[in-house]
Amino acid sequence: MTLDLYAEAQALKVVDVWQEGNETGWVTPRVLYDPALKMVPALQRVQFWADHGTVGTNTLRFWGEHGSINNGTWTLANYLIPKEQTQYADGSLHDTTHTIFKMVPDGYACNHLGACIGPIWNGNTIGVEYESLQNGTHDISEPQYLKGALVYAHDAHALNIPDWFRVTHGLVAIPWGRRSDPWAGKFRIGHSWALIEAIRQDPRISALWGFQAAN
Repeated sequence: MTLDLYAEAQALKVVDVWQEGNETGWVTPRVLYDPALKMVPALQRVQFWADHGTVGTNTLRFWGEHGSINNGTWTLANYLIPKEQTQYADGSLHDTTHTIFKMVPDGYACNHLGACIGPIWNGNTIGVEYESLQNGTHDISEPQYLKGALVYAHDAHALNIPDWFRVTHGLVAIPWGRRSDPWAGKFRIGHSWALIEAIRQDPRISALWGFQAAN
């Protein structure tokens, strides 16, 4: 059966985890994205997009329970693309097949990169974490590829991010070899790009998002 990308775009739900009262029961600690609290940079003009792999599970819970504050890394990502089931704060499992977690409000940066090549750094780059152990048994799923393609196609247009400025953490982190995500999970970059191009060519999706259709 042919995948209906328009139906998938309609079904996509972006949960603002940074916002009080969101459905997950967790709220992103403000210290992980507010530069006034001195632990993260202020967001400059967004130029880059970086794909990551979590190399772990229950990432929403980890951030919600202040895991990266407790371990002193202060890390976060703008988006978390979860697996098909996610545990919320009350302990219940929820179907997140069509859900993306937005961890940071628009206009804010967070720590997701560390040292990187050239001009790429946390202050000008959107970070997206694909939840996956990346060990050959818990790799990125097809719904995650689709959600990642949808959020990239939307934000790259809205923020005017050129496709050649979409990078992977393992390619830009220095020193070379310091990071291997998301490639450690055999990230299918060609498949991801094919989904993005198909999304862009569907005028129904462009209209849904209020964008001019691709030529």
